[in-house]
Amino acid sequence: MNYYAHYNPNTQQKQLLKEHLQAVKDEIEQRFIPKVAFPGINNDLLKEIACQIGYFHDIGKYTRYFQEYLLNKSQTYYKTHSHISACLLYNFLKSVCKNRDDRELSVLFFLSYLCVRLHHNNLTLANLFDNSDEDIKVLEHQKSNLLKEAYETIVSELFLDNQFGEKIDFDSLCSIQSLLNDKNFKYIPHYLGSRLKSEKWFFLLIYLFSLLIDADKHNSAGMKFNARNAVVSEKVNKYILYKHYQNRDTELVRKREEARKKIIERIKELTADKELLKKNGIFTITAPTGIGKTLASLQAALVLQERIKIEFNYTPLIISAIPFINIIEQTGREYEKIIQKDGRLIINHSLADIATNIEDENEDIVLDKTLLEIESWEGDIILTTFVQLFHSIFSSKNRSLKKINKLAGSIVVLDEIQSIPEKYMPLIGALLIKLNQFYGTYFILMTATQPKLLEFGNQLIQSNIPVHSQELLLGHEKYFSELRRTKLISLMDKGELDTEGFIELFFDIWSSEKSALIVVNTIKRSIEIFNTITDQIRKLKLRIPVLYLSTNIIPRQRAAIVKKAKRYLKWNIPIIMVSTQTIEAGVDLDFDMAFRDIAPIESIIQTAGRVNREGKKGEYLPVYIIHFERDSKIYNLHNLEHVRNILERNPEIPENDYHNFVEEYYGKLLQYGVSDQSYKIWNEGILRLDFDILKEFQLVEKTGEIMDVIVECDQYISNLLSVYEILYKEKLDEEDIQLIMDMTGQTNLEQILSKYDRKNLLRIIFSKIGQYIVQIRAKRLIGNRPLKLTDRYNNPAIHSDLLWIPLQEIERYYDKNTGFIDKSGKAFVF
Repeated sequence: MNYYAHYNPNTQQKQLLKEHLQAVKDEIEQRFIPKVAFPGINNDLLKEIACQIGYFHDIGKYTRYFQEYLLNKSQTYYKTHSHISACLLYNFLKSVCKNRDDRELSVLFFLSYLCVRLHHNNLTLANLFDNSDEDIKVLEHQKSNLLKEAYETIVSELFLDNQFGEKIDFDSLCSIQSLLNDKNFKYIPHYLGSRLKSEKWFFLLIYLFSLLIDADKHNSAGMKFNARNAVVSEKVNKYILYKHYQNRDTELVRKREEARKKIIERIKELTADKELLKKNGIFTITAPTGIGKTLASLQAALVLQERIKIEFNYTPLIISAIPFINIIEQTGREYEKIIQKDGRLIINHSLADIATNIEDENEDIVLDKTLLEIESWEGDIILTTFVQLFHSIFSSKNRSLKKINKLAGSIVVLDEIQSIPEKYMPLIGALLIKLNQFYGTYFILMTATQPKLLEFGNQLIQSNIPVHSQELLLGHEKYFSELRRTKLISLMDKGELDTEGFIELFFDIWSSEKSALIVVNTIKRSIEIFNTITDQIRKLKLRIPVLYLSTNIIPRQRAAIVKKAKRYLKWNIPIIMVSTQTIEAGVDLDFDMAFRDIAPIESIIQTAGRVNREGKKGEYLPVYIIHFERDSKIYNLHNLEHVRNILERNPEIPENDYHNFVEEYYGKLLQYGVSDQSYKIWNEGILRLDFDILKEFQLVEKTGEIMDVIVECDQYISNLLSVYEILYKEKLDEEDIQLIMDMTGQTNLEQILSKYDRKNLLRIIFSKIGQYIVQIRAKRLIGNRPLKLTDRYNNPAIHSDLLWIPLQEIERYYDKNTGFIDKSGKAFVF
């Protein structure tokens, strides 16, 4: 009898179970990075255990019950396979290591059991041992069936030999009752939270779990393991020469070239031999805005990649993470011009994750290969966001964790690292230290305002030997001291301003030949200011474009606004832009002046980076710091107090003093110690493996319930929403099929017609619909709540929590300039 792992009833394709188990085991072996190292655990043993996790993960599919379910959809309690597979794996590991009485090894076996038992679910230690009589009955029934009907097949296909050098008696592996009654086994979770408490278990568990589910899904989708390609670092030089050919002799370009060459020389020096490469794992690039950090860091990562390949015989993945999604496409275009056909660039951001209502971890759903490559970072260079990166680590979700193994031995570039909320700086600092220690991950941290992440991290983990970084741009103080582009001017003496008071102040200072940026802390305030200034400009009969930017407008519109602003500024047409902090990182705009509501220092400096960006407008252009009434409460008040105190002592701070300003600010923050939020997530979530606590991590603050609202504002989104409905139809006509092809880019008719693959198409559609979604706090929907998306369709099969603004009612809910119309009067951040 043949036993199968997967079967597609539409294509009649089958995969033999023995082939699947061997393939997953082999892929884990290929993916295991030699730089992974956990104290007290032999690396060769760890690799072999990881392989056995892959080999055992679906062994429970050898039951008649699963095979009948797979081939005939016969429903029975006994068709499950993960728990029985996990039990067999645990007994196997104990058998082959029976001469080793090591409690830490027992923990490792338990974590392996956990990986297999939960490999189709999310990670948790909760309710693991609440086995009902029915659960035990199922396991015993499955064991009996394996021994009676599949014994000969299993022994002949799987258990003749193993890497531990022993023959295994399959009968002994099936002792389920003794395992479930094993008190030592049951007490392991307790030990993990007490006498054996260590952060290494968390990082070990998510690494092994990620290896398994990544290899499993990869093989199930019929994908082959591809060796990683390296992009030659010299390609960055060639691209920069091409990019700046017309203005290569300008002062700014010369400074950029000087800085880049210093960075590359330094990374080569710090990684000159294998011992230096082992010792140096966390690097920083501290440089002013506009000095060309993005391309310099990519080249530094490529140089580091070349060194690692020579010394450790593997090609590390390069992961570049940026704080805000609004600049990811812009950065992606530059990367593509450098990489060209030499490597695979994967751009992974969170818009597709909005469709959480269609997430399905059913093992019989084979993911669309393109989506799987994106979600599991199956490329050579990954461009992603902080949200994707950090929320994938601080997560229990199967779908998020499958990419985590790719961090091992990789090179991670973190751009604008100061954008991390200050309450999470100790947590992220500790994370970087431990990823470097356990996974051998290299980091390049870039910013104009180094926020002392590692110092915060050392405080949290209370390290006896503090971890330090290596600066790649030596003498960076010189670049700051030479800058004369802007200066901060405190207007805090004007008191707490309301909108009317600010408008009066603004028109006293601003002149119509100057472009101005206004950055405030809440959406409510930004809309008030935009509307008031627009009215005033109209009354003055000035032909000055007034633009608006915040997360209150859909992502597609935000990108268009930035593009329009860039065009005006390039043509020297004065504009006024009103924004929230959405504009602060990576948006390449160049204003004559700015007004910034009081905020943490990194936000103020980022706003200043949008003024006189290339230094062509003169010296010390003004960035005015003001204080709106009530709006600053969105930030930690004692942090703002540091900013206020510094500004009181220094009402004008020239750009060449920004560096000292920042050093003083973060020095004060360090004196306050570790925040409660970082302490709780680390000590309860990480050290005690409490995955529920990890859910409290929110890189983007979402106080109160957040609702996703689709804005149907053009024909393109209307077509996307139509395809969403079509994919729920029983039968598709030619017009339906053509629209699906047009909107998804799919050409495989068999896949489109198959219910089996519809969920994959839905994910493609939702990744596109994400460009038309705004996230609105539930309080702001009071008095103007849009319709439910399900109201658009006459199909009870469609379930969704999304809200929807119909095309014909757009004016009621969505202002073409400022976005969602809020009738609640509540302030909203960003």
